[in-house]
Amino acid sequence: MCIDSQAHTTSQTKSAGNVKDRMAETTTGPFLASKMVLLYDPFDNWTYWKTDLGGGITNINYVSPSQSAVALSHYMIVNSTITLKDPINLTDKCGTTLEFYARVYTTNNHWFGIEASKDGINWDTIDHISGDSNGWVKKEYDLKNYDNSPYLKIQFRLASDGSTSPSSIYIDDVTISAFDRASVG
Repeated sequence: MCIDSQAHTTSQTKSAGNVKDRMAETTTGPFLASKMVLLYDPFDNWTYWKTDLGGGITNINYVSPSQSAVALSHYMIVNSTITLKDPINLTDKCGTTLEFYARVYTTNNHWFGIEASKDGINWDTIDHISGDSNGWVKKEYDLKNYDNSPYLKIQFRLASDGSTSPSSIYIDDVTISAFDRASVG
């Protein structure tokens, strides 16, 4: 766990005219370090991601101005992925989380998947979402199974059964953050 429980002593010098009182206070309890943002992408460009058929950037729907990532599916595109280009090193990191906004519209047997990998070859499913989100929703996932790993990649997948019904996902403001183990003990 990313909590450091230890005693802390703080000292202050108060000045009131010519009188100086030195105060010391000792407190014991859990102290949480600040979470570090390892990746933040509002999808203003395509810097951190790669895509196959059906993926790209759009200015039609977004949370933070003025673009978001989009994946589309129809009878010619069965799987569309948006994948992090370069892995994130989580060595000495803990409490890893993935946050993003999604706007999902899937039909028939189509679904939106969130996946993670420790090697870029084998992918673990973090979640599957189907149906209509009725607008933007914030999604947050605990990635503690990837803590201390030297390699983490994230992938968003829109999978289709090949039917002619269209589906789409929009993704915006992706954030991956973690605590530094050295700062939390």
